[in-house]
Amino acid sequence: MCESLSQLIDMYLCNILPLKLFLIWCLRRRLLTNAERCRRNLSASSLCIGCSDAAETALHLLRDCRDTRRLWKQLIPKALEQHFFSTNLQA
Repeated sequence: MCESLSQLIDMYLCNILPLKLFLIWCLRRRLLTNAERCRRNLSASSLCIGCSDAAETALHLLRDCRDTRRLWKQLIPKALEQHFFSTNLQA
């Protein structure tokens, strides 16, 4: 019992907690994207490093970048793609 509890704690600390923190940073706009670096004068360009098509915001990085979009298209059912990519997630 103690060993399995230890394994659960390790799994939480190593896998789940970092993901939760990442999502919290995204929701609170704390993710240090190129757009944010540029706004803070830490970078000369706000463009996405992956595609150079648009400013690298959290939304662009996680959904709209062409590299990320290819991944999402493999995961999302075809019938839901248009809704997923056109939904305005900006608050």
